[in-house]
Amino acid sequence: MRMHTSAHILAAVINKELGALITGNQLEEKQSRMDFNVKDFDRSLLKTFEEKANGVIAQGMDVKVSFLEREQALQNSALFRLKDVLPKDLPVLRIVSIGEFDVQADGGTHVKNTAETGKMKIVDFKNKGAENRRIYWELE
Repeated sequence: MRMHTSAHILAAVINKELGALITGNQLEEKQSRMDFNVKDFDRSLLKTFEEKANGVIAQGMDVKVSFLEREQALQNSALFRLKDVLPKDLPVLRIVSIGEFDVQADGGTHVKNTAETGKMKIVDFKNKGAENRRIYWELE
């Protein structure tokens, strides 16, 4: 739950900074990774992403769940951060809100408040193709 919530926060930070979408991820208990569709990337941004994500975590924002009819949800592209992934057979989508910071469609488990997540540390970065960048992080 902690790692999944941190993934939402990091993805929202990167989306707001670069407009990037998630092209893949692997969430684990000790270390996780996410891939983003970014062509040109400046590694110096990693520290900024980490600081901004930790700022959100430290604010202790409530994490809430709601539901939207599929047609209504599809009218708001900001709800979707995964590139080209949305189950076609779901008539109602689950929406996760992290305070006023982020709202997106999601089916996973989350903490109730960002303060439960713990501090995030970006530990690695890799180029995984012409337009794919991979970020690894851990939680303290």
